[in-house]
Amino acid sequence: MKDMGRYGTVGLDLIVSIAIGYYAGRWIDARVGAHGWVTALGFLFGVVTGFRFLWRTAQKMRRDIEREDAENKGP
Repeated sequence: MKDMGRYGTVGLDLIVSIAIGYYAGRWIDARVGAHGWVTALGFLFGVVTGFRFLWRTAQKMRRDIEREDAENKGP
């Protein structure tokens, strides 16, 4: 159950990173007047960051499962 809490927010983290990238790009676009280019770059940065976090979490989950299997296997 502890792992549910640890890994249960992965989808939320992905959505939040995309939203932050998009809105930060939009805010910079409004200040600079880049006609949407910075918004698109911010969105892409958010997507890359979100999937990078997702990949790291998946790797961590895999290591936890392998460690738990080794502990349960015993001698």
